[in-house]
Amino acid sequence: MEEGFLSVAMDYGAAGMFIFYMVWQSMRSEKRQDAHLAQFMGKIELLRTKAEEDEKALRLRYDNVISGLNEERTQLRSNLAGKIKDLDTMTTKIVQRLDGVLINQETMLTIAKDQQTEAKARSAAASMVRQMKGKNGPHSK
Repeated sequence: MEEGFLSVAMDYGAAGMFIFYMVWQSMRSEKRQDAHLAQFMGKIELLRTKAEEDEKALRLRYDNVISGLNEERTQLRSNLAGKIKDLDTMTTKIVQRLDGVLINQETMLTIAKDQQTEAKARSAAASMVRQMKGKNGPHSK
């Protein structure tokens, strides 16, 4: 094709040669631009691939962090539930002991009242004995 065009261009002299040069320069420039475009597109594809890989790595890291936080939260909930259960058990034991103390206190109060009543009865009996001795007088002995 170039040879055929070159012979036609020679027929027109210097102007034909200049036209041939311009066409040849344009075709060469176009090939170079196509090569640059292909190289540019290749670089863009590499950058896109790298960006996808970086995104995948970031997502994986994010998923690992979220997973770790979820496990930690689950563990904390489990520990908290255990501690609440322990506190409930301790509270129940304390209430039972306080009930026992209250019963003991009520028992002691009842015993104290019984002893007070018994002391009053003895005092009243002793007082009655004295009064009876006093009515019989010192002469009765």
